[in-house]
Amino acid sequence: MINAMPGNEYEHIAKDPEYRSGKARILGTGLTVAGVVIMHNGGDSLEAIAAAYPGITVEKLREALAYAAVHKEEIARDIYALTNPPKGYRIGPKGVLLKK
Repeated sequence: MINAMPGNEYEHIAKDPEYRSGKARILGTGLTVAGVVIMHNGGDSLEAIAAAYPGITVEKLREALAYAAVHKEEIARDIYALTNPPKGYRIGPKGVLLKK
């Protein structure tokens, strides 16, 4: 596993090229920072998101949003990739890319 920032500034955020295509995610889960931003911008409260994902706390979600605020371009690219699948694919449950 590779920490998101040198010195592990973000305790609960990780990046690993072998997992989720190296996208920033909440450590120990498959929930990406971009996914958190999409849900929160869509109106879901941090409490509602935490309740929907076992092992996710509001503290971890706040850290994900803090990471997103500092890494805006990276997260914007990830959000674009999540919401605009390549031709011949669709976005399935939990943001998984599936062939049509």
